[in-house]
Amino acid sequence: MDEFLPYEEARKRYPPPDWWAPQVDRSVLKDILERNNYRALISHVLYFGLMVVVGYIAAATYEKTYWSILVFFVYGTLFGMVNSRVHESLHGTPFKTQFLNEIVYFIGSCMELRGTLVTRWSHMIHHSYTSLRKSDTEIQALPPVKVWKIVLDFFYLYSTYFLLKTMILHTLGIPTKVARRVVPKDQLWKVFWSDRATLVVHAAVIILAVVLHSWLPILLFTLPRLYGGWLIWALILAQHSGLAIDVLDHRLSTRTIRLNFFLSFLYMHMEYHTEHHLYPNIPFHALARFRKAIDSQMPPVNNGLLGAYREIVPALWRQRHDMDYCIKRELPEGDTTRKAGQT
Repeated sequence: MDEFLPYEEARKRYPPPDWWAPQVDRSVLKDILERNNYRALISHVLYFGLMVVVGYIAAATYEKTYWSILVFFVYGTLFGMVNSRVHESLHGTPFKTQFLNEIVYFIGSCMELRGTLVTRWSHMIHHSYTSLRKSDTEIQALPPVKVWKIVLDFFYLYSTYFLLKTMILHTLGIPTKVARRVVPKDQLWKVFWSDRATLVVHAAVIILAVVLHSWLPILLFTLPRLYGGWLIWALILAQHSGLAIDVLDHRLSTRTIRLNFFLSFLYMHMEYHTEHHLYPNIPFHALARFRKAIDSQMPPVNNGLLGAYREIVPALWRQRHDMDYCIKRELPEGDTTRKAGQT
């Protein structure tokens, strides 16, 4: 990522590589890929309903008791988990009706202080070039690791600075370096308008706060991602960090974690992250079934988020100076790709 190349030139110089793919029965895969509106509707109603209830309690206790600080913390944590809804809606997998995915995607993107289109293009690049240094702009902890950046994003501070700067520049019609890198030149005007739409939503929230003479609208919509983003960042950071860079096997560069039922619900089953990268079109609710179908071809999963961080923290600390170090993933015995995958 040291060398800047605009989208068109980058795609010519670095065409999408061929990735390792598991062997899976076509009929099984077809069934797993099937989408419906009901699973997504139930999941979203439960999530947003829970957030509304906790948000109401936070608003009702605001400036009345110190316990409201704890309630806002819980609300912010739930609010931050909308990132999973944004991510899945971007892929178009939760609802069978695409328009419904787009509604959730826009609302969630606004909650995350991001424009919809530059995120969409960037994430498409992330899947085509996962953890490939020269192309992937979404590597969360690229060696040499900057620990201070990682710590700041437990409060969404580094990302917020970047996202607000991006939003302001795009609103003014000035493409950022990242946008020019991941978005075709003829699509940049759409990126500008998507960022303007997000900015308008937050401007409306601020105007409402002024009219009401209250910080509540801002505390409930604009700021929660900052004061409650610790959990989603811990999960996002665990997806690839410490693992191999510049390999063409997602099993070596992507981490699957075993989570409890409630956290899995909030995360929309993205703990099956290796499986998601193998087949990004699999609906969130079918990832566990897909894992079962290919389990014999996969490395062991990490046992819980704390279990994952037992290997992540020492690895990131070492990667501050050792750019060649990575956590080695044990592939199944006899796997022919054991020594393959170098770009």
